[in-house]
Amino acid sequence: MAYSPTTWVEGVTTLGPTNLNKIETELARLKTNADLDPAAAIAYSKLALALSIVNGDISSSAAIAYSKLNLAASIVNADISASAAISASKISAAATSYTPSWTSTGTQPAIGNGSIAGSYVQIGKLVVASASIVAGSTTTYGTGNYSLSLPIAPAAVSTVVALGVGSMFLSGGSSINNILWVDNGRLLLNQLAFAQVTPTSPITLASGSEIHVSATYVSV
Repeated sequence: MAYSPTTWVEGVTTLGPTNLNKIETELARLKTNADLDPAAAIAYSKLALALSIVNGDISSSAAIAYSKLNLAASIVNADISASAAISASKISAAATSYTPSWTSTGTQPAIGNGSIAGSYVQIGKLVVASASIVAGSTTTYGTGNYSLSLPIAPAAVSTVVALGVGSMFLSGGSSINNILWVDNGRLLLNQLAFAQVTPTSPITLASGSEIHVSATYVSV
């Protein structure tokens, strides 16, 4: 509608400082998209755009500088096509520490003043884990067959499955390699002849002895 001096700002029929203030207030209220000429050149600094530009406002052919996109922590798995070719260097696969549980089928071992530590990397369902035991002067070795806990639960298997390799070292320098198996979600320490590792087989453990294992497996 066309505004007259008496209708577009109520009570304004003559100009003056007070009435000009009323007009300015009314103009501020009327600054909507429909009030602007399509050819109007408006300075960017005059636009209040914070949090107001949405996806629908951007042309599909718009060329937007990467530096103008706030992408921190905003790209999620659903944003990536199943056929996307992603460079391995772009995949964050930092190792995560974990403390393995060292158990046996008989009297349980105790690490005492020795050390036990592990770490793993998980990419999707693929897990690469490693663990180390270093016996101390107060370490006790228990009895029975040894096993170690895994950092991430492995996928269920119908039979015992080989997962990786291990090694055992005595403080004097002798060593032996082992094959690792998973059964009931735990890593079994086995000798190459398939007999399980015990406190005295294939070598007798003592202060300074070390057990190192690594395994690659599919998680649940």
